[in-house]
Amino acid sequence: KELTVEPMSSERKPPVKVPKPQSTVFVGGLAPEMDEGALLELASRIGPVTFARIFRDRDSGRSRNCGKIEFETEDLAVQAVKQLAGVDFHGRKLSVQPFGQAPENSETRRPQVDGRQVFIAGLTPGTTSEMLREFCQIAVGNVDTSRVFLNRETGESKGTGKVEFQTAELAQKAIQELNGRLLDGHRLSARIMEQERPSRVVRETADPDCKLFIGNLPEEVSEEQLKDLLQQTGEVLSVSVFRSHGNCSGRAVMGSAEEASRAVSVLHDTFYVSNRIAVRLDAGKPQLDSTVFVGGLNFDTTSEGLHQHFAQVGDVVYASAFSVKGTGKSRGSGKVEFQTPEAARMAVQQLDGSELDGRQ
Repeated sequence: KELTVEPMSSERKPPVKVPKPQSTVFVGGLAPEMDEGALLELASRIGPVTFARIFRDRDSGRSRNCGKIEFETEDLAVQAVKQLAGVDFHGRKLSVQPFGQAPENSETRRPQVDGRQVFIAGLTPGTTSEMLREFCQIAVGNVDTSRVFLNRETGESKGTGKVEFQTAELAQKAIQELNGRLLDGHRLSARIMEQERPSRVVRETADPDCKLFIGNLPEEVSEEQLKDLLQQTGEVLSVSVFRSHGNCSGRAVMGSAEEASRAVSVLHDTFYVSNRIAVRLDAGKPQLDSTVFVGGLNFDTTSEGLHQHFAQVGDVVYASAFSVKGTGKSRGSGKVEFQTPEAARMAVQQLDGSELDGRQ
C-alpha cells in the first residue's frame, strides 16, 4: 500500500444540536458506589421515570459521581429540583439542576473542584487510568476517580491526568507522597487542581492578535524558559507548554498586538537550543496551507516516527498519527504541519509514494 501525502482541506461540519429536554434533571454529588438502580430508586420518590444514567469515566468505567434522570413530564422534573436538591442520599448531599439550562448555570454541571483533585504530570504513554488509580490508592489512600488525559485527535496519552481523592486531606498528602516518585520509570509531579488556571483565564479573554503559537520546541523546555525567550520581544501575560509524543509546542499571550507581531518577526524560523522554532499568531487551529494529510501509514507508525520522516523536507511544527478513541488503535493516517507552506508543498512533491515503516 502506498503512502499518500496531500494538502489538508478544511472540512465544514454541520453544527451539532444539543437537545435540552425540559423533563430531564442533572444530579451531582452521587456516591461512587451508586449504579443506575440506585438512581432509579432516588427518582421514584418523585414519580414515573423514562430514563436514568450514571456518567462514567470512558477509560475506567467508574462513576463520575453524577448523572441524569428523565421524567415522564416537565412538572415532575421541576418537583425533583425542588425536593431532591440538598437531600442526603447514600451519605452524600445531592445537587439537582435542570439539565441543559441556561449558560449562567452551566457551572453546576462542570466537574467540581474542591481541594480533593490532584493534577499529575510525568506519566508514561502506557499508564492507564486504572493503573494510576491503583498506584495512588496504595501510595496515598482512598481514591474516588482517576483519569489519564488523552489527545482527542490521536487517542494517545498526554502524559498527564487527574486523581480525585475522598478527602482534601488525602489530596494534600498526595502532593507530599507523589512529587518526585517513580511510576513505570517516570518521575511524577503533582499539584492541587485549581478552579481555573490564571493563564487559561488570561488566554480565553485576550485579544486574538495577542495570542501566539510556538512550535517545534525542544522536548525539555519548561514554561519558565519559554517565557524568558518571549520576554525578549515584550511583556508576556501567560505561557503554557504542551507535549504529545514526538512534539513539544507552546501557547502564549503577549501584552499587546504590537509585541505579538514583534515576537513573530524576531523569533520565527530561529534556533532555540537545537531546534528551529516556528512562531505565529495563534488562530486556534492548524495553518491549512502549511499542513499535509498522510494516508497509508503502517499501523505501528507513531507520531514521533511521522515527525522524523517528514523532517527531511522541512522543519516540522507538529505531527500526529491518528488513532481510534478508547482503543488507541491506529487509523493508518495522520497529519503534519510545517513551518512554511513551501515545505508542505515540497512534502507533497517528494514524499507522496515514499516508504515509511515498510509502507509506501
